[in-house]
Amino acid sequence: MSQQLENEYKYITMIKVEDKPKTSVFDVYSKHDDILGQVKFFPQWRQYCFFPEDDCVFSKGCMDDINNFIGQLQKILSENRKKAKQSSSDNTSSKEESSNV
Repeated sequence: MSQQLENEYKYITMIKVEDKPKTSVFDVYSKHDDILGQVKFFPQWRQYCFFPEDDCVFSKGCMDDINNFIGQLQKILSENRKKAKQSSSDNTSSKEESSNV
């Protein structure tokens, strides 16, 4: 994920803690440096989700910020999938063309 993400919000910050082959994992912190949860890919739903820590309470504003961040991640993931699919079909086309020669 090389695209620039907005990860600083009024009351919370997202910090990348792990890069996986196709996705990334982010810890979500309060401005007081308390861990609030994690944003990571949830394969059963094929999308990023927020996994809150126990006993955390969130306002609408905080949830909006988390939702905005997940929206950015989903957009990047979708763009990367399109690029991979296009690259795969380009490779298939060139293999077919060379085998027809």
